[in-house]
Amino acid sequence: MPFQKRFNKEKLAQRSHKLSFDGERMGRLPPLDVIRDAVHESMVDLHTIFMTMQMKEGTLKPPLKFAVNVILIGLVYTNTFAGRPGEWETMTRKAAEDFVAGGGDVLEMPKHKTDYKYGTLGRHSMDSLGS
Repeated sequence: MPFQKRFNKEKLAQRSHKLSFDGERMGRLPPLDVIRDAVHESMVDLHTIFMTMQMKEGTLKPPLKFAVNVILIGLVYTNTFAGRPGEWETMTRKAAEDFVAGGGDVLEMPKHKTDYKYGTLGRHSMDSLGS
């Protein structure tokens, strides 16, 4: 029994340390109005890139493609619930295109860690944060 007690004590200490570390991280986040402004600017930038490429009917050059990827990742983590990393790696292109074309509120991810139990997972897009 002494080993179990020591194990539980150590586990509690590790959890406490993790929570304090997460709290420090949260404390370093910018205020919500700054995040909203950045999200809005990013969306405008993304729209500008899209409209420019649509007019030119060209492909994205590597530096511009990098910028688009950075913007999209930023938007995912500030304007939606990001979820587990594996959900994004296995999300189908068709699901993303349907989401964009339909202007929906939920991005569906059929492949994820517990898909065998819960089925397709949806991530709600918080459009109100970006407006």
